[in-house]
Amino acid sequence: MRFFASQKILFLFAWLSVLLVLAFYAGLTPLARWQGDEYGLGVMLREQGLAGVLGRITSWSPRPIGEMVSASYLWLADWHGAPLVAPFLLAVWGGTVALLWWAGKVSHQAKAGFLACVLLAVSLLLCRQAEMFYWPMGAASYVPCWAALAAASILHRGDATRHRWVMVFVLVVAAWSQEAGALTVLFYTMACMVLYGVRTSRYGRAMCLPFLAAAFVVLVNATHRLGTKSEVFDPASGLGGHWMPSMLKATRSFLFEILHIPGLSLWVSLAVIVFLLIFMLGQNREVPRNRACWLWIGALLGGAYSTIVLGYYEFGTLCCTRHNNLREAAYFLALVTLGGVTVSSRMRAVTYGALIAALACLLAYRLPDIRADWQMRQQVIADRADTWQSGHGAGQAMTLYMPPTGHVTNSDSLMTGEFDLATAPWWVEGILHYFHKQHLTLVWR
Repeated sequence: MRFFASQKILFLFAWLSVLLVLAFYAGLTPLARWQGDEYGLGVMLREQGLAGVLGRITSWSPRPIGEMVSASYLWLADWHGAPLVAPFLLAVWGGTVALLWWAGKVSHQAKAGFLACVLLAVSLLLCRQAEMFYWPMGAASYVPCWAALAAASILHRGDATRHRWVMVFVLVVAAWSQEAGALTVLFYTMACMVLYGVRTSRYGRAMCLPFLAAAFVVLVNATHRLGTKSEVFDPASGLGGHWMPSMLKATRSFLFEILHIPGLSLWVSLAVIVFLLIFMLGQNREVPRNRACWLWIGALLGGAYSTIVLGYYEFGTLCCTRHNNLREAAYFLALVTLGGVTVSSRMRAVTYGALIAALACLLAYRLPDIRADWQMRQQVIADRADTWQSGHGAGQAMTLYMPPTGHVTNSDSLMTGEFDLATAPWWVEGILHYFHKQHLTLVWR
């Protein structure tokens, strides 16, 4: 009796801890900010409409779902006359939790809602600077991709082959949201079609559809963007445009990343990983009796490794915090899937304690940055309101007030100064066209 009482107390405390983490991070959504991409794409949508979106999908950005989510958001923001960053991000996060809850219910996971919230809370805490979750243009693609990969991971904690059409749905969402998702889906579906067989297995045949969806993304990206050498940010590295050096460098980076959580020491990282694995081991109701879960773990790790190789090859360096965020999430999802290979429901009290320990370790490292960002809330909101008021004001000039750099939320590193439309860099040009101005003053305050 005491054992069950302590289990319920630990579960309640774990639930409260998860909700506290989500509240901390959800409260930072008003600090999200537009970068040059939102303004530039907003102008394109005004001028070209849906044709412009289709043009991006078939060339520079083959992300049908990610591009449509971005376009829908920017159309709504343009109609409303405000960026609506917090409502948009909260809607995306809420949709993520709903999808994970549904996947948990379909695969008969214990406490599906709790598991969905745990996955989101831990993925937020794993990010030292969570650009993937706070930059609106990034969140429109990366969060649906992560949500679909997480849903597939939950399904693989049971027998994913019993839910082949649900798997088809989440794999297509992952592939059509972001290129890293497409690579993961491509690896997984190829392995399934070979090992299960297309002629002899319904699951193998079902995987043909997400395979084609992923192949489209990879093919368009390979023919329109990869290897153009227009995005080599670090030519001195000698990696841009060179496959073998990129692969060797990526191997070292991959091994480092899977053992290190950003901002944590090696030993603390390993302790958190062990705590999370213990928690995941105790949440299953049935053991997967097929090879699909192992194929999925391999696909997640293979997709993450491929993005490191492509990052070095395309950029000459590991570009963009959001790429790192998605890889950290993929490593965690591999752990989630691995935890489903056995049933340990008798050790539930221990698993809840392990989760609480993992959250405590992560939150201890992240709390100073969370607190610092919370203290900037009013200034960031005021700076954004003043910028949009200036942009919608009369005259040909406007002022963009740069808020302080975020610690958890996406940061900006824009140069201050005076800019004219005729000589402005691309990101300033997008801002000026968006507000129908000729002159921009960018200031920090």
